[in-house]
Amino acid sequence: MRPLYVKGTDANLIIVYIYVDDFLVTGSDKTPIEEFKAEMLNVLEMTDLGLMSYFLEIKVKQSNDGIFICKKKYTKEILKKLKVSSL
Repeated sequence: MRPLYVKGTDANLIIVYIYVDDFLVTGSDKTPIEEFKAEMLNVLEMTDLGLMSYFLEIKVKQSNDGIFICKKKYTKEILKKLKVSSL
């Protein structure tokens, strides 16, 4: 997956990924992110789902300690499909 849109410097960076009809917006500062979302709401019908919790079969947990990702659900589905029992 490649970024659709990258703008700014390290201190003021915004990155927008798009996958089918989903946008993933991230950056180094909240202000440009909020400005981008406001601009998009003027042009597109969209819903802000808040902090990311799932994206492309990846579970995402965000906290003050960092961002943690897990593909446990996807892995279990693959094991079930292959009829392999998991521990």
